[in-house]
Amino acid sequence: MRILILISGDYYVRNFVSSRAFSELDGDGHELYYLSAPLRHPALLEQQRHYLGAIPIEPRRRRLYTDLSYVLMFGYRNRSSTFRIKANTKFRLRDRMKYTALAAPGLRALTCSTLMRLAGENQPLKQMLLDVRPDLVIAPSAVIDPLLIDVARLGKRLQIPTLFLISGWDNLSSKLVFPESPDYLAVWGEDSVRHAKTIHEMDHGRVFVIGAPIYDAYVQAARERVPAPYPFRYVLFAGCAIPFDEISALRALEAVMESRGITDFKIVYRPHPWRQRRSCFDVFEPQEYKHVIMDEQVREAYVRTTATQDYEAAKGFMPSLDYYPPLLCHADFVICPLSTMVVESAICETPVLVIAYDDHVHPLSGDKALGQEHFKGIETIEGFRLCRDFGRLAEDFLAMVERGRRLEQDHGRRVSLRQQIRRYLYFDERTYAKRLRDLVSHLAQTQEVGAGHP
Repeated sequence: MRILILISGDYYVRNFVSSRAFSELDGDGHELYYLSAPLRHPALLEQQRHYLGAIPIEPRRRRLYTDLSYVLMFGYRNRSSTFRIKANTKFRLRDRMKYTALAAPGLRALTCSTLMRLAGENQPLKQMLLDVRPDLVIAPSAVIDPLLIDVARLGKRLQIPTLFLISGWDNLSSKLVFPESPDYLAVWGEDSVRHAKTIHEMDHGRVFVIGAPIYDAYVQAARERVPAPYPFRYVLFAGCAIPFDEISALRALEAVMESRGITDFKIVYRPHPWRQRRSCFDVFEPQEYKHVIMDEQVREAYVRTTATQDYEAAKGFMPSLDYYPPLLCHADFVICPLSTMVVESAICETPVLVIAYDDHVHPLSGDKALGQEHFKGIETIEGFRLCRDFGRLAEDFLAMVERGRRLEQDHGRRVSLRQQIRRYLYFDERTYAKRLRDLVSHLAQTQEVGAGHP
């Protein structure tokens, strides 16, 4: 079967190509072709046997798709709590009024069809599809990618089936409703199936649970107990991408460790590599801390971004995925605002102190983030402790420290965190690459895939 793999950003090169998500397809007799958007780091794709080059997205069309995504978010706020939260916090009053009007039930269909008509077809992509005539297009997706909106539209017109591999935990519930649905979705877990059905109105038979490729290494690392990245005990503070006052939290933790004389471990602070600009003091000054250090892998990128204030350029930094599993597996516990890190920690059976309080600076922090669709039920997971008030951060931190010491002294067995998060993220004894291979084989046997086209 001839398969076209469409890569719409560097993030997908790292998370899917580098992680060998397509390796079993290549070894299963399929003929793989690769096509991409313009990339900062195209070297790995250029090494593939059939790399067809990059398809640009015109800035005008990108802007039209951005408007389309906002109209769809406002128009379907009733389908996702995340849509409602973003609509109320991300936009200025003028823009809220604009998109609310454009997304009104009597106008929404006309607005969307007009924006799609103005965007037109992606002619270079259409020609590539006509030249290659793939039996199936597979594309990692965050739902909002303009190139993937194009391929879903063209796939319908050219009768070429499309399979989107959902890349992120929250993608189906936080971005937009597909303006043109792909034929099939491969998603993280059962919660994602629910989001595909209730938010995107996709038929249950077109949505398949296969997990995410980057977490194979986490499961393997947890089994093998790979070497620790630091020669001392530590608690990991993992920062988030969205704006949040992390420095105040670090100062509070430094103060409680100093006042209680806690010296048997350190806190390793890992700011998010692609963190967004904050509206508060946001510089980690190492000389101010005795008990908190900066994670070595992100230090240089953090210093550069802090000095230049160029947060867009920071997205070009792609930390190696090999570093995360040992970092998480060997932490006593993890402290983090609500992010994918809570799931990543759980895979490694590492407890989490979840920061879920309002920092009173940013509109989408803590308490509001907890109300997002993909975080529902997270408070029920044993091994996660939610801090809902900054004034209780020190107390909750000490409770996590004491819990760890008690388990260590009693040789107690923790309830498996990994099993508790299976509703969010599926895994089994197979690799993601094998699960994807099996899915493609299933589609070829039971669906209109690989049957040729008129």
